[in-house]
Amino acid sequence: MKKLSFYFVYSLLLSLAGSLLMTGCLEEEKRDYEAEEKAERDAFLQENDITVEPTESGLYFILIDSGSGPLAEVGDSVSIYYSGFYLTGQIFATNEEDVAIALGVQNYFTNYDPLNFILGEEGYVLEGIEEGLTYMREGSKADMIIPSNIGIVGSYTTVLYKIKLIRLVKPPF
Repeated sequence: MKKLSFYFVYSLLLSLAGSLLMTGCLEEEKRDYEAEEKAERDAFLQENDITVEPTESGLYFILIDSGSGPLAEVGDSVSIYYSGFYLTGQIFATNEEDVAIALGVQNYFTNYDPLNFILGEEGYVLEGIEEGLTYMREGSKADMIIPSNIGIVGSYTTVLYKIKLIRLVKPPF
């Protein structure tokens, strides 16, 4: 019986040591990915002469056209056109047919209508886009550089979205 207990405790200790070692390795990898993402983002900002300061969350918001309508707020119904790019320039998403055609990624099965949703309702857009929309007015256009912590969480990939806020309706609808 003592022999069985010894092996059980020994196995348990080995498992625990392995788990701690793996956790340490995962944390080390995480830090490396975060550093790589930041270095890639910093290089992109420098190469493109982007000097705006990030918001507290890390969003880089660049207003292209101020628009003239009301300022978007959580709870408003909004309609947007968007195009998402990796910092390499490769497009990965768009609901603008002219952009898709120009970049050679048009898909005949894609709906190129504006995306309509209530600002603040979960599940429609990235957290960074939600935040950026609250800095926009109806009719405005903006570029949003969105780090993974408020974008594609867990990807360690900063992305660029070009957003057009084409319609905004205040409640009640």
